[in-house]
Amino acid sequence: MTTPNPLQHMIDKVMNARDGLLAAQQRLVDSEFVGEAGGLVSVAVRGSGEVVAVRLDPSARKRTPAELEELFLQAAQQAQQSARSFAEQLTAPFADMATFGGA
Repeated sequence: MTTPNPLQHMIDKVMNARDGLLAAQQRLVDSEFVGEAGGLVSVAVRGSGEVVAVRLDPSARKRTPAELEELFLQAAQQAQQSARSFAEQLTAPFADMATFGGA
């Protein structure tokens, strides 16, 4: 019977974590997140931060430019926050690897 090699075990853990993080990163980049404000504006962003869609309800024409700017900003911030939250969920399983103390 061979003795377990602690260094090889650590290398295996690091490689598995790397593979998991790369997969999580790709999943994030491929995902789309939508933020909405006032029922009038929606903004969709990818996990990379790229804005991919902006939608404006026709009734928004009654709003002032300043109101629309604020709605667009709120919708974009909401979409970005959704992307950040998803990224945190995806990477949480790897958090203990930063100290190499995980099981």
